[in-house]
Parts: sequence; structure tokens; C-alpha cells
Amino acid sequence: MSSAVDLRTPATTDRHAFAPWDSGAGACARYTVQSGQTLGDVAALLGVDPRLLAEANGIANPDMVYPGDNLSMPAAARAATPDGADAPTGFDYQSIQGVRGNANVTPEFIAKVEEIAARIGARPEHLMAVMSFETGGAFSASTVNPVSNATGLIQFIPATARALGTSVEALARMSPVQQLDVVEQYFAQYEGRLGTLEGVYTSVLSGRATPDPDATLRTPAGRDFVRGNIEYTQNAGLDFNRDGRITSGEATQAVASRLYGGVGAVQQRLLDVDAVPQAQRAGFVDAEFGPNTSGAIRAFQAANGLPPTGLLDDATGRSLFGLDAAPPTSQPAPPTAPDGNGALPQGVFRRGDSGAQVAAVQDALVGLGLLDAGTAAAGRGTFGPATEAALTAFQRNAGIAADGIYGPDTRAAFARAVQPDDGATPAPPAGSAGALPAGILQRGATGDGVAAVQTALVRLGVLDASTATAGSGIFGPATEGAVRSFQSAAGLRVDGDYGPDTRAAMDAVLGGVGVERNANASVIQGLHERLVALEHMTAADAAAENGNFGTRTEAALRDFQADNGVQATGILGPTTFQALQRAGAGDRWPVPGQFTINRADKPGEGEGEFGTARAGGRTHMGVDINGPVGARVESYSNGEVIFAGQMSGYGNTVIVYDPTTRLQTVYAHLDTIGVRVGQDVTTSTQVGTLGRTGNTPSTGDAHLHFEVRPNSNGAPLDSRAVDPFAGYLSRP
Repeated sequence: MSSAVDLRTPATTDRHAFAPWDSGAGACARYTVQSGQTLGDVAALLGVDPRLLAEANGIANPDMVYPGDNLSMPAAARAATPDGADAPTGFDYQSIQGVRGNANVTPEFIAKVEEIAARIGARPEHLMAVMSFETGGAFSASTVNPVSNATGLIQFIPATARALGTSVEALARMSPVQQLDVVEQYFAQYEGRLGTLEGVYTSVLSGRATPDPDATLRTPAGRDFVRGNIEYTQNAGLDFNRDGRITSGEATQAVASRLYGGVGAVQQRLLDVDAVPQAQRAGFVDAEFGPNTSGAIRAFQAANGLPPTGLLDDATGRSLFGLDAAPPTSQPAPPTAPDGNGALPQGVFRRGDSGAQVAAVQDALVGLGLLDAGTAAAGRGTFGPATEAALTAFQRNAGIAADGIYGPDTRAAFARAVQPDDGATPAPPAGSAGALPAGILQRGATGDGVAAVQTALVRLGVLDASTATAGSGIFGPATEGAVRSFQSAAGLRVDGDYGPDTRAAMDAVLGGVGVERNANASVIQGLHERLVALEHMTAADAAAENGNFGTRTEAALRDFQADNGVQATGILGPTTFQALQRAGAGDRWPVPGQFTINRADKPGEGEGEFGTARAGGRTHMGVDINGPVGARVESYSNGEVIFAGQMSGYGNTVIVYDPTTRLQTVYAHLDTIGVRVGQDVTTSTQVGTLGRTGNTPSTGDAHLHFEVRPNSNGAPLDSRAVDPFAGYLSRP
């Protein structure tokens, strides 16, 4: 969520607010006094009254406390754990750094966190640990990073807040309980990838949920944290095993430590169990997770039969602090052998189950295009919310009980869908121009009417045929986006809903609007505006037609068709409609007068074309347009500025989002920025000047790094970049 490269600094840093007690049953907490600490300091760290601490240790004079003293706190002297303080996984919330005695962490707050965790497929203690880290243990909805203005429980940056329908100012006015609604809204987009602490934290850290602790961390711009990249250089201390890359697990260690009171508490516990070499014991507790701490964890793991990763994973943390293993979220179903229907399992499986049979169901859902492959891989074998939602959608489409439970009826429907009786490839959704349904269809709708609309959208060129086939009869995000694209091109109100106006416009285009068909004035008016903009029709002729498809319109349309390789029939059909959408886009250019594509970006890194190789196995996600420092850079599209500032690797960057077309364009390495977040821009608005900021050479060439990202939902870099020369820019 944050564009900062340094991974180790939360919004506000309370590095020493740890509570290093042994949470084993009947045990006493022990703490080794550090240089400069008073009895009051230690009492504050342990969260107890100084008088109780003095009494428990037989200290008559509070001033008589010295570095190296081991202070104990009997378990009976600890603050009582309130009802509901244990997570469903058996984890004691009171051990999480910042929770004990925190007025913001009320029973209502904890109950709501647990409810959210159940809905998004996460563990509540993981959500709590991330919020502890991001707020410096305050759990305050108004915690603000003074540098980035990121605000709240998970440090929403302004652009992210806007994308979620709010603002950082509004977030700061909320109570912690109220703000949890926005927290859930943010995490919901990563459902299915939040089963580990790494998945939860990296979704906040970089906007990419990376649940595998061994996966290399990656920035929102697609840059890996590997040796040779600035992202790695600035965080090299997190490469605990010195393998030249920073993993999701390594980046999450400071957060993982908060589950047990903080890094200092973990270090103290490692001292207590003699996992720290004698030469390192002095000053070992410094509340900084570094190579020495990782080495001590590795030694503890090796001595206790755990994989010696040097990382504080769940099993290691629970073993180190004497906790029971986390109860499984589900019990695996008994194995069943596949039969004549291939790998489709028998039996009944529902949310909470796990095992190879669940993985087989997920594979089938991926094959049908109803479950994202990345989501399935992250939660493979675990029947979580994403699997349940995909299965429910399949059941609705198959006309069986949509209960989200895999059983005999669902298995039979799967067998028909995955392996048709005749062995043929499943047909695309049925429908034709003459079969467009009446009524209103919105996101979430299912059935034959949706399938007919999808077929029409495919014919209109705004919905991919394979996408329509995979989600046949399901009005999902892709169908909604295609409806929006059609509405925009047809001059209709853009809302993504299929209703009477959209139906009439689709029917008009698919049926062919000829001289004899003067119906649907909105389509004809939109056609007039497009032909005038493309200089195939004069404004005077358009006005003379008065909203009708007359001889002037037919002549202008024939002229357009002839110039664009379409049969000159004078009829507005699907092929002509698609050509009208594409026409003119290539005439726009973000750096007026500068048409040279960078041919030698950096030594050994290929050209400035889209898709060329970059260091660390990366791929170039845009095109680099050469020019002098200070050259004017203009917005390619209409829309709103959703980012204007420094971005890791990109330097001075502006991002423009067009909500009508869902197109996001990126302008990077700018010398100066000329717009502000929230500003509306048009294709003639100057967004900045060309420069060489970010990861460009300090001397030599200067260029604009330009990206095109369609199908965006309005958050910076939230969709896949495509080649700008594939239908957006024309080659100079």
C-alpha cells in the first residue's frame, strides 16, 4: 500500500514496547534489565504496576536495579485476560505487542476482527499483528505517517483511500471499530491469498499478497527485491540467509515478532532458552531483527526438530513460547480414489475442509475459469472463501442448489462441464442479436439472459471470447467492464448495468443501423460525434441530420469504413463499431514532438520497448520515449490523477485513471510534476516534464517511461500493463 522502499519502518515506531514474558503454563516471566533502564521502564515494558514488580522480585529500593539483573513476574501477577481474548486458533491476543491495556483494543474490536478474518480467510491474530506493526502498537484509526500521509490501522495511502470510497481525513475521524469495515474492504480483494501472515502483511506492504514465505518479494511495479536492484540494496539487512534476494518471509519477521510481544520479547526468549551464542549474549536484546536474531532462531529450530530457516514462522514461535500448536482450520476428508470421471473426487467437501480432494475441486474450478489460478495456488488444498464463492457460482450456472458445498450433484455437474459426453470443447454461451433479454441485469446476476448478453459483447469486440466461455451465464467483473466499455463507446450513461437503453443500443449495432433504421437516437448521436471527431463528418452535417441516420451519416460512415479497411456498406455493424473504438487512439502521443523510442536504456538491459528483458529476470512494462529534460508531457487520456509523487524505481510519477474506460496510464521518471492527486485532466493537460528521476542514469539519456494498464479498478498499478503499441499508440 505504501510506495516506500524501506520495509523496516512502520508508520510510527515503538520499537521497545515489548512484553517479554514466558507464556507457558505456570511459568514466570523473566526479563534481563538493559543498560539505562529503571525499574519503572521495565514495569512499563511488562505492563504491570512498578510496585507489584518490585514486590515480586524482593526489591526494596527501586533505584537498586542494574543491567543484567533477571526480573521475574509470577503468572498470578499478570493482568487478567478478558473474556474473548483467545483467538479461535487458541492464540492469546494479550501477547501481541500493544494489545495489553490498550483502550483501542476492546472486546468489540476483537470480535469484529475475528468476524472479518473468517470472511476473508485469514487468522485474526495475523490481522492484529499487522495492525500492531502499522500503527506502532497503538491500534489507532488516526495514526498518520508524517512522510506519506498514510493513515489508520493498516496505513491507507490517500490514493488507496479514494479507491475504497473514502479519504485519509475521513479515516482519521473514524473509531478503530468503524475503520475495520474499510480494512475488510481492502483485504477482500486478496481473498484466497491471506492464509498466512506473509500473505496478509505483503498485501499491505506492496499491494501484492505473497503468501509463500519463500517467494521473492516484489514491488507493485513488478521489481523483485534481488541483488542489483535498489529495492534490495536499501533493505539488504533483511536478506538473513544472504542468498541475494529478500523473501516474503524475511520481510515479515518484524511483524511476526509482534505476535509474541515484539522483537525484543523474541530476543529475550531466545536468551532464556540458551539459543544465543555466548559471544553474542551481551546487548543481544536490541529490538532489531537482524542476522544475529535469525541465527539464534535457526539454532533453536535445529535443536527442536524444526526446519532451520532462521525465520519466526508459526511453528517456531509457538514452540519457542511454549504454546500449543495451532488447531487445524479443518480436518482433511478421508482419501477417495478417482473413478471413471478422472480426478474429480467423491464425497462431500465444504468450507473448512482441506486435502488433495479439495485441490482437485480447485483445479476443476480453475479450468472452468471460475477461480483465479494464483488464488488457487496460494490456498491449494484449503476450502476457503474464494473456493466456496467459485463453487457457488458454478452451481448457479449449472442450475443446481447453490450452497457452496461439493457433493454428488455438484460432482456430476462438474463431470459434464469438465468432460462433455461427446468429448467436444464446451460451446460458448448461446445467444444472438435477436435474443437479447429484456429487463435489468447487474453484477451478480446469472442465467441464460446473462449468457446472451455476453455473446453480444463478444460480437461487439468488448469481451474476450474465452473469458465469456469460462464464465458463461455469470455477470462478473469482466462482463461488467465490457458493458461499461460498450456504453462509453455508444454514448450511453456508463454504469456497467445492462438495461433498456443498453439493450436497444446493442441491438441497434448488432442488427446494423442503416438508412432505413433511424431508431436509437443515443447510438446515432454517439456515431455522429465520433465521425466528427475523426474528421469523416462535418459538424454542420451532423447538426443537419438532427439525430437521424440519414444520407449524410451513411456517406460519412462509408468514408470511414473505406479508410479503415472495413467493407464500405454504410451500415454500423460490429466490425465497424470496433473500428470506431480503435480509430484515433494512435493519434495521441504523451510527449509532443518527441518520437524516438529509447534503444539503449541501461548497459545490458535491452531496449526501451515493452517486454524487453531487465536485470533480475524482470520484464520492461512500458515504452521509453526519449527527449530533453524539461520537455512537455501530456496525459494520453481523460480522467483523474490518482497518484502524483515519488514512486520506488519510477521516480517522479503521475498516474491517470479514466473511470469510463477503466484505463490507467503511467508517466514515470518525470523531472517535475504539474498536477495533483484528484485533479481532472484531459488529453491536452500537461502532467509534468520529461526527466531522469528514479532508476535512470544520472547523466546521458532522459526519457519518459510510459505504461498503459487497462481494466483498472482505480488503484495505482492495480492491473496488468500491456504494450502501448498494441492499439493505443501508433509507431512514429
